[in-house]
Parts: sequence; structure tokens; C-alpha cells
Amino acid sequence: MFKKETEIINKRINELLSNPEKQKIIIAIDGMTGSGKTTLSKELSQMFDDAPIFHADDFFLLPELRTEERLKEPGGNIHYERMKKEVIDPLINGKINDIIKYKPFNCRIQDFGEEKSLKINKINIVEGSYSLNPYFGKYYDFSVFLKINDKEQIERLTKRAPKMINNFINKWIPLEKKYHEAFNLYEKCDIKFDY
Repeated sequence: MFKKETEIINKRINELLSNPEKQKIIIAIDGMTGSGKTTLSKELSQMFDDAPIFHADDFFLLPELRTEERLKEPGGNIHYERMKKEVIDPLINGKINDIIKYKPFNCRIQDFGEEKSLKINKINIVEGSYSLNPYFGKYYDFSVFLKINDKEQIERLTKRAPKMINNFINKWIPLEKKYHEAFNLYEKCDIKFDY
């Protein structure tokens, strides 16, 4: 599905790996809801020996932390403090084959799900909206942004989750747009794909 995109990203990875001192690569994939971030990440993971994928969606705030003040903050609807502590810092400081463990947020039960255990690989992917929150610092070797036109976005989200489309339109998409615009993410990303 993402043939052109994976070729471009693969080229960038090979450029980085040409440095014999480069032990591991961290890729951040951010962008608009419904643009294909998760699908692209899965395709890249398959290309690179099941590279681990760390999903920003696993770090949505617990209901009791969703205060009005917090949700006014750009990118504030994820628990970025926990994501930095449990994923970003261990990924930066860890070595290949080290294990990163954390409990993902489960939207269905609005609580933590079963613990995930992912092994640091030569290639590592952090994906999802809010993956490039400035709170994390520049932890990645390069960043990717996926942009989609509004009409296609709504069609995809309606197909994916018809019962949730009003939530996306009235809540999640506006929060995401506020985050993208506040931090000028599209312009700052190394690689951009528009659909």
C-alpha cells in the first residue's frame, strides 16, 4: 500500500546505517487521524525484522486526568509524561535487545490493558498523533508526517468507526489540529506525505 513511502524511508534508513557507529535508529511518524500512520508503521516493521512499534495511542489520558485545563493544552490529551518516562527515555538510553515494558491505555475499558513488552531493535518506530510532542525533545533520527485532505479523512474514519465519527469531528480532530498548528509540525518534519 505504501510502496513509494517505504522506499523513501528505506533510503533514509540506509543513509543513516552507512555510519558504522550508528547502533540503532528511531523513526517518529506523526500526522492526521486516518492518514495511514499505523499501516505505514506496520509495513516498515515487516521490512525491518519486526521492528518494534510504540503507539502514542497507548498513552491516552485516563478519564480522571482529562481536566479542562489539561485538554486546553496542545497535545495535552495524551499522557506525554508517562510516555516519555516509559518509552522515549528507555528507547533513547537502551541498547539493542533491551526490553521496554508498559501498560497501554485501552479505549474500550477506559483503563490500562495488559502489559506490553517490546524489544529494542536496530530500527524502532514511534507512531501516532502526538509522537512529536516537543516535551519529548528531539529523540528521533528522522520524522515523518502524513497529511490527508478533510474529505478523505472523514470517509476513512466513517468506514473505520461509524459510531465514533461525531466524536472524531467534534472532539478528536480539533484537538489534533490544535496540536499540529501549535508546534508547526508539518513544516518541521523531515519527510512529508500528502494524500
